[in-house]
Amino acid sequence: MVKLQVFETPTAIKHAPGAVENLADEARRLEGRKPLLVTDQGVVKAGLLDRIVGSLEKEKITFGLFDRVVGNPPVELVAEGTKIYQDNECDMLIAVGGGSSMDTAKAIGVEVVHDGSILEYEYGKKEITKRIPPLIAIPTTSGTGSEVTLWAVITDKKTAILRTIGTMAPLPLSPLPMKRDFFPPLTTGRAPLRRRTG
Repeated sequence: MVKLQVFETPTAIKHAPGAVENLADEARRLEGRKPLLVTDQGVVKAGLLDRIVGSLEKEKITFGLFDRVVGNPPVELVAEGTKIYQDNECDMLIAVGGGSSMDTAKAIGVEVVHDGSILEYEYGKKEITKRIPPLIAIPTTSGTGSEVTLWAVITDKKTAILRTIGTMAPLPLSPLPMKRDFFPPLTTGRAPLRRRTG
């Protein structure tokens, strides 16, 4: 008999022009007191993080910041983010950016509630048994769909292989897409092309 795999994406996407203005309310709804913002320098330099930080500061929500995400995030980067999460005593995650930021946040979430490296939880190996901390995903591109998937793709530098980790546990609880006309033109144009060309 063939063992069937299950594909399920129950994530609810909350969207509206200016949806990120409700970020603090979403964080409170998920009972988060101190989120870790997970993002990359492209998002920071484009000014996309300013509205998000402003929304949190306006409501007096303190947060940690991990803004060193790179494309195809390596295992070591996830470990860095996990340490910052723990050192700052965070209790939830907010991923801002493209697929790499989302994947990094999911992987950090797995590491902070389990022992060991994220690689130990590659699909088919050690089981992910605990729900990750609440995760709000704020996509700034329209290319990957990582904000609604159960999976994180992390690079194993030792083997130069992209490793896939996922179950229901890393699923983002509340994606809040940013308004597209706020994005830089290059980012807006590049994401659909990447989706078509792989």
